[in-house]
Amino acid sequence: MQVDQLFGVLDAGDRFARALGKPTWRGTLLATRARLLGQLGRLSEAIGFAEEGLALVWRDRTAPGLTLGSHRYGLGDLLCEAGRFDKARTLYETMLDDAESLPNDRLGALRGLARCALTANEGATARGFAAEAVRVAEPMGDPMLSMALEVLTKVCLGLGDLAAARAASDERDLAFHSSC
Repeated sequence: MQVDQLFGVLDAGDRFARALGKPTWRGTLLATRARLLGQLGRLSEAIGFAEEGLALVWRDRTAPGLTLGSHRYGLGDLLCEAGRFDKARTLYETMLDDAESLPNDRLGALRGLARCALTANEGATARGFAAEAVRVAEPMGDPMLSMALEVLTKVCLGLGDLAAARAASDERDLAFHSSC
C-alpha cells in the first residue's frame, strides 16, 4: 500500500470517529499519522498531530487504541528527531513519574531519556538510564530486551567504551535472533 493510501485510510477513520460522536477516539489515528509523517521527514507536521493525539487521549483515557504512555513516547521520539530534547525529556520523565505507566511505557521512557542524556553530553546519566532500560526489559522477552540493548550499545559507543558496546551489541544480536 502506498503512503498516500494510508493517509486515506486514516482520513476515513477520522471521519468515522467524528460521525460516531467519539472525537477522542481519533487519538490513535492521529498518532499513526504522526508516525508516518515522521518517517517521511515531515517532523513539524508530525509533532502537531502527535500533540493533538496526546491531548485527546489525556482528555479520554478510556478511548480505544494506544495508551497514554505510548502517545507520550511517540511524541518524545519525534521531538528528539527534531532536536527538541528538553521537551522530549520532560515527556519521558512524566512517563516514569506516572504510577499508572505500564512496563512498556517505562522502557520507552528510559530509552528516550538515555538518548536525551547522551545528546546533552551527560554520559554517566545516559549509561544509567540505558542500564535501567535493560533491567526493565529483561523479563519482557527478547524483542524488548533487544531494543534496550540497542540503546545501551549506542550509549557505550557515544562514551567511547568499545568493549561495553561490543558486549551489549553481541547480547542484542543473541536476543534479536532468538526472537525471530
